[in-house]
Amino acid sequence: MSSNTRPYNIVPVEISMTLIGMIVGIGILTLPRSLAEEGGTIVALLSILIGSLLTILFIVVYTKLQRNFPGETLLEAFTNTKAGSWLAKFLGMAFACYFLLLLAYETRILSIVVRIYLLIDTPAEVVAAVFLLTTTYAVTKGLQGIIHLNLMFVPITVFFLIAMMIVVLPEFDYELLLPLTVGDSRSILQGVKETTLSLLGVEIIFFFLAAMKKENLKVAPMIASVVIIFILYLGITIISFAIFSVGTTEVLTFPTVELVKEIEIPGGVFERVEALMITIWMMSIFNTMSVAHFLATKIVRETLDIKEHSRVLPSWITLVTLIIAFIPRSISEAFLFGEIVGFLGIGLIIISLVCATWIVLKRKKQQGGAR
Repeated sequence: MSSNTRPYNIVPVEISMTLIGMIVGIGILTLPRSLAEEGGTIVALLSILIGSLLTILFIVVYTKLQRNFPGETLLEAFTNTKAGSWLAKFLGMAFACYFLLLLAYETRILSIVVRIYLLIDTPAEVVAAVFLLTTTYAVTKGLQGIIHLNLMFVPITVFFLIAMMIVVLPEFDYELLLPLTVGDSRSILQGVKETTLSLLGVEIIFFFLAAMKKENLKVAPMIASVVIIFILYLGITIISFAIFSVGTTEVLTFPTVELVKEIEIPGGVFERVEALMITIWMMSIFNTMSVAHFLATKIVRETLDIKEHSRVLPSWITLVTLIIAFIPRSISEAFLFGEIVGFLGIGLIIISLVCATWIVLKRKKQQGGAR
């Protein structure tokens, strides 16, 4: 078999980078505001910690389940059961719709951010169309191309975010973090909900772990990626509170961008540092959109068994995405749309975990009967 037709195998560091690239998208811009609305410093700390632990728990549980059907995605494993073929098609189309809606949401927020901070006079539809055409091209490069994009851009994004936090530390005012009250259980639960929505993207392991050899199905690299995201989310949230105050952060649409505006570079090398930040953030959002576009295409193609004209499928998904992305007419409607997509994602994760557990138990029962 030639190298260009051999299935691509993902290694642990690649799945780790891909998880960071998929998750750190919109959440890095909006999470401080969402947590400020729910309470103060301690609520934010507990919310991010609990949300991260839940994500790690999900990774550990599903990776253990995946070891029972290596080389198969969840949908493929479900299809191979006698009673699961039609349920696999239903679940597959649900995931396809989810990734398509996620792609539309990311596209809409991208167009809003670029319109506000970079290209004021450029129509949002043009910005969205250009980015979607770019992700369409990325999808044609297959799994290997998508993974390598993350390997290229994720280190740059993480380095910039950490550097940004270090540079703005002199503006840190500990008094603005007070009072350090725990808050009620409702505030913490609401904060966990917001954090969990910002950590969505982890569900890609339902599909990408199938491209890993059984001996490479290790949880440590994926847990490391969640720890890195935890540090980024917590650091940016706490620094936003300590520079702007909780009350001010609550009314900022994109607190992280406003945080970058506090950076002053000696010599005036960059007069608008936020423009640099948005440019680097666009690398991160491009990774998220490319993965969502790739998975939506892959799932539709395999679930509906589309072979003819499958090469134009990414373009059709681009067209549908562009239409859906501009159904929300305002920023508030876009955020509401994103919340709905997030709850759909959480629902699919829960349902998929139940399905994966059922598959494993059924296979073990069959193996036991065969003996």
